[in-house]
Amino acid sequence: MSNNFGIYIHIPFCKRKCSYCDFISFCNKDNLIESYIDALKKEIEEFDFTKNIVTTIYIGGGTPSYINENYIKEILDLLKEKLVNNKVSWQDLEITIEVNPGTVNKQKLETYKESGVNRLSIGLQSTNNRLLKQIGRIHTYEEFLDTYNLAKGARI
Repeated sequence: MSNNFGIYIHIPFCKRKCSYCDFISFCNKDNLIESYIDALKKEIEEFDFTKNIVTTIYIGGGTPSYINENYIKEILDLLKEKLVNNKVSWQDLEITIEVNPGTVNKQKLETYKESGVNRLSIGLQSTNNRLLKQIGRIHTYEEFLDTYNLAKGARI
């Protein structure tokens, strides 16, 4: 039995809930973000990671790129501390964050990269702007392309 371990961090906040979304996520609850992040960091602090080999970290949601990028940095900085003795070095972990083209910018991408993120999942459900609007997406196909090019420039 393998003791490889993946960490999933759920960020349940969104600018707007998409009509097709079945994941636990909340809009208009920004007043809860800070206390949620504090509770998440407390859980990370208390968890014993030494029994497993962490190989991946995935930050999903909701829309992780909706919240301030410094919260993501705090989470990843804490995980980096906790995984100092992990058999896979921090630089060799696959660290992914989901981003929505309507909530990400160059500064956020740079902060994510500096924090260890080396893989993005950019939400694009369609290249048809009419359909994107119909399903509740907050971005256009052109904004996706802009985000893709920003990510390429940031080398994530």
